[in-house]
Parts: sequence; structure tokens; C-alpha cells
Amino acid sequence: MPLSLNLFGGFRLSSGPRPPLPLPDRSKAVLAFVAVTDGPVPRHTLSDLLSDTGTESQRAAALRQALYLVRKATGAPGLLVAEGAGVRLDHALIDVDVTAFRAALADGGCEALGKAAALYGGPFLDGVAAPSEAFEEWLCAERAAHLEAAVAALTGLARCDAEAGDLPSALTHARRALALDPLHEEAHRLAIEVLAGMGQRTGALRQYETLRRSLADELGVTPGADCEALRRSLSAPNDVPPPSPPQIPGLAGDEAGGFATAQLITPERRWLLAVAAVLVLALAIGRGFIADPPIMTARTDPAATVMVRPFDVLGDADASFGPSIAVELRAFLSRSLNVRVVAPDAAGSPGGAPGAGRPRFVVEGTVSDNGNGKVVTASLVETSGRTVVWTGRIGVRPSEQAEDVAGAIGSHLVGFRGAIAAEMQRAAWRAPSGGTAEDAILRGEQFYFRFDPAGQDMARTIWEHAAQRFPRSVLLQVRLAGVYRNRVEAGWSNDPARDLKAAWMHAQRAAALPNQTRREEWETHRILAKVAQWARHDFPLSVVHARLAVDLSPDEPFALSDLSEAMANAGHPDEAVAWSQKAVRAAPGVAWMRRDLAWAYHLAGREADALRELDAMENPPPFLLAAVHDRLGDRRRAEAVIASMDPEARAKAVAAEQRRPLADPVARRWHAELEALGVSLAPGAMAHASEAEVADSRPGP
Repeated sequence: MPLSLNLFGGFRLSSGPRPPLPLPDRSKAVLAFVAVTDGPVPRHTLSDLLSDTGTESQRAAALRQALYLVRKATGAPGLLVAEGAGVRLDHALIDVDVTAFRAALADGGCEALGKAAALYGGPFLDGVAAPSEAFEEWLCAERAAHLEAAVAALTGLARCDAEAGDLPSALTHARRALALDPLHEEAHRLAIEVLAGMGQRTGALRQYETLRRSLADELGVTPGADCEALRRSLSAPNDVPPPSPPQIPGLAGDEAGGFATAQLITPERRWLLAVAAVLVLALAIGRGFIADPPIMTARTDPAATVMVRPFDVLGDADASFGPSIAVELRAFLSRSLNVRVVAPDAAGSPGGAPGAGRPRFVVEGTVSDNGNGKVVTASLVETSGRTVVWTGRIGVRPSEQAEDVAGAIGSHLVGFRGAIAAEMQRAAWRAPSGGTAEDAILRGEQFYFRFDPAGQDMARTIWEHAAQRFPRSVLLQVRLAGVYRNRVEAGWSNDPARDLKAAWMHAQRAAALPNQTRREEWETHRILAKVAQWARHDFPLSVVHARLAVDLSPDEPFALSDLSEAMANAGHPDEAVAWSQKAVRAAPGVAWMRRDLAWAYHLAGREADALRELDAMENPPPFLLAAVHDRLGDRRRAEAVIASMDPEARAKAVAAEQRRPLADPVARRWHAELEALGVSLAPGAMAHASEAEVADSRPGP
């Protein structure tokens, strides 16, 4: 079988579809050095690379042993050819990713640059131990050179895309370059130019500010004249109209418009859905929402206005605690992109008539002391009818401060499933005939967050009709990308490749529209972080967008947890742990958040922590639980967990693993763990839109 050697993102030597061939670190070092060096390498050079200690004869013996183990593992005695006092690789017997990468760079054409960018899967020999200081020095130099070459390939590819008029793809490649080298000024300039060309002037100015701050903090310099000229031109008035949504290859007709009808439901349930669809659509039509009105382009600010009154202090409770909670809660809510915090007047009242300065919601509460400690009661009031839409009671532990209490209250109020969003969804059905794009989003979310096939289908129907009326709505495109991805993620799709194409198309449309608010920018980055994995298997791009989303909104627990899973799947478990811990602290009762945290702990090698989170769940995922027990040395218990699964549950769990998108190093490790426990995953069970596999296990936004 043909041999292949992948040196980007780690070390992987394989023969055909079989598992990687095992090699000790010294053999890996020798093979990698010879593979990327032109011509024969002197034996004394190789022996010096293998060890800093020992006599010359001992180092020579170590080299002979390393070469022998390579030949033995590969079954190819002629792979390493002795030429005089040197050793060279017979490239006719093995495909090396670095060799193909260099050839593509030498070609320099747009197609070749795309191949080079695809071949670069991460740092050169990432995670490979250096057997000597000499090897470490060589490795650092090679790693830096290949990183620089990869950034050059991506920036060149971005220029090709921009010249071809594919601005979303140009932005994608520029951001991938910046993920590799955040100080690369040319990549920043390309991103600024592309964002400006897409009508995203605010985003372009933010990109410039990111460059300016990074150069100042890291190097103590300012951006070059070209970037400064771009900033000045962007700061001037701009009357350039926003572009039309891009056409995504592979979809035409109704598909290109994103309004294709997909088959979600099994035949035996179809009649039930048909009845439900008629009722929902009749209601929507009756309210004037789904009809044939003219295309609308007007935008409204979707953020809910919220005022926080100082909490009343009752009895002998600490008099400063109530006002402190209000201050901290205002700070917490102001970090959410779904609400806009307004200040109370001197009397703490909303002031103004409805629709004339009065906030939509007011948060108020009390602080008391029951003898065992402080008790805080908080309420969310909808001001137009003075309706209490949420109330909560929190016992304050002695170690907790006002900031902790404010965080607990705020986590109940904001987010996709918070009390504010729930009330706005209900109110959307009471909106005037026709409504706005935000009304349509909120109406659809009532069905979307049921997380069942019927609910997803209803949400998609509502949003697709709304997108015809509001083609410039970024958030409608984001929602449609999410609902198409969810169908594949949850295993409800009859045509995953088609649905993922649609998800990618809508995500690209959202990116191409001018993001006029931080919320729109955040939601676009968040959906691209997910869809990049599912539809493109592009984990570096996913990481770029996940980090940008968290930078914009670092406190939204549902999105934090969702994005932490994406980071873990992309091979960044430590970052995933930090995000997921923050999400669980804000919403400790949400089971899937604990599952995400356990998964991140497991990939980070923190098995005891993973087991603690799994034990806190009523129904922990069996495969993960078994793998954690196995890592902790309890194979018998791990096998018992697998054996306790009934055939149907096991089949569903296997299907979920087949769908789950994982970066190659993560997939290799995880699948090997499952194989060791007797769980076989049939390869190629599901194809994604562009390459080969898709997946996850939880429906999410």
C-alpha cells in the first residue's frame, strides 16, 4: 500500500487506510529530517541530532537503531537509501505533505495556493519531542519558515479571491492567515480592504483598530502608511451600497435563494406535521406576516432596553448590598449584545411614556437577612403592562459578593433562552400586521428552541418567508444557517450534504451583508465557527471565528459553551475548558453544558475533573463516561458502561459519533479510544458539503 507522511500538525506515518504506524521519537526525528532535506544527509549529522550525550559510537548505534525501526514499521527496506556516508529518502515510495506544500508554493498559481493552504494542517511536527538541542534549533527554524510560507499562501489566496470578486472567501483566507500570525500587517490590510468592499465599514475600522493595538502592544510600532490611508478613507462618509448576497457554487434556482423544501419527517409523522404546519402558517398569514408584501430593507435595533433599579434593602441587611447588586447587574447586562441598558433617573423610575424613552423591561428586587444570611429576590417586569415575567430568589453564601449575585441573576435574564428573550418571543406574535425582521426571528425561535424536527421545520418556514421580505437581514441568514446545520447535527436530515451546503450558503450571505451592530457581527462569527467545521471541515477558520465571537460577547453562557465544544473539537482543549467553566458557573443546572465541560476536560487529559462533571449529570454520555473510566485505569467499569447500553441507544450513539466533526488529531485519538472499548465506527458514514465528514450530538443555535 502507498505510504504517506504528514508532518504538519504533528507526525503521522500511515499506509493506506490503516491506523498510523507507530514509531519512537528518535525514529520520527530521523525520518522527518531526511524527508524535508534535499539530497542525502550525512550520517554524522543525523547521529548528532539524535542525542546530546554519549560517545560517537553510541550515537552511531542509536542512528542505526532508529533507521532500522523506520524500515521495520513501514515494511519498505528501500525507503531510506544509503548513499556513501549519507542517507536520503526515496520519494517515489512515499507521499510527504511538506514536499507537496513546497511544490504548490513554487507553482504560485491561485489553485496551487489553495492546495498549499489546505495542506498546512498546523505547526510543523507539532507535539514531537526533540531528542537534542541541535534538533530543537532546527525544528524551531523549520517551524517558523513553514508558518511564514503558510501565511504567504493564505494571503496570496485571499488576493486571488478578491480579484475574482469572491469577497467572503477572501475574508476567510485573510482571517486564517491572521489566526496563524496575528501581527501580519498585509493580512490585516487585506481583511480591511475586503470588509470595506463588502460594505462593512464598521468591521473594517475594527480590524484596523485590532492591528493598531496588536502592533503597539507587541512591537511598539504603528501601522504602515497603506493601512493608515485605508483608515482615513474609511473614516470619511461612504455612500457605497451594500453588495447583493453572494452566489454559492453548487446551488441554483430555489436552492440558491435558500428556500428549498427539505424532507425532515418520516412518512408516519408527516400528516401530523401537515396539520401543524397549516395551523401555524394560517396564524402567520392571518397576522399578515406571510404574504406577498414588498421587499423591506429598513432595520430596527433588536436589542431590548432594560433598566436596573437599586435593590431595596429590608430590615437589618447590609445597606450597601442592594445598590451594589444594581451596579454589578448593569455591568453584566451591558456586556450582552441582546440588551441595551438604560440608566434610571434620580428617583430610580423608568420615566417617560411607553415608546418615548421608557425601557421595555425593568429589573427590581430586595435584599433581606433571614438570620442565616442574605436573601436576594429579583423580578423582571415588562413595563407596558407592569407584568412580572420572571422572578427568582437567591440565597447568598458568606463568601459571595454583589458581583456573584448579579451574575446569577443576569444569567437567568439574558441569552437565547433567558427570560428577556422568552418574553420578546411571546410579544412578537402580538406585533402589528407585517411586523419586522426581528419579529420574524422571535416567532421562529419559539419553535426552534423546542429542538424537535417539527419545531425546526416550523422555524425554517417562518424564517425563509421572512428572508424574502428582509433580504438584508443578517440575523435571518444566521438563523437559517443554524437550522439547516441542526438538521444534520441531530440526525434528522435525509440529505446531509445538501443541508450543509445550504447552511454554508446562508452563513456566507450573513458574512457578506453589512454588519451594522455588534450583535450581528457576534452572531455571524458564532455561526461561522460552527458551520466551518460541519460544512467545510475547516477547523482553523472555525477557531478564528470562535475567538472573535467570544471577544465580542464573553459572558453569554449558552454561546460560550457551544463555542467551547467547537474549540475542543478543533484541538484547543485548554481554551475550551476555560470557556466552558465560565459557562457552567453562570448556568450550573444546564446538563449539556456540563457535558461540554467534561468533553473538554477529557481532551485536555483532566480525567478526574471530567468524571466529576459526568457524575453530576443524570444521563451522562456513555461513550465519554466509559472512555474517562478507561483513562483512569478502570477498564472493567468502562466495559460495563458500554455493555449496559441497549442496542438502540448504542446505535444512536455510534451514529452521533459518525456525524461529529473533529480535527484529525482529535479524531484519531478519540476513535482509537472507542475502538479499544469495542466500539467500531464505520468510516464514511456521512459526507459533508465539501469533503468527508460532519457532526456533533446536540441541536444548538
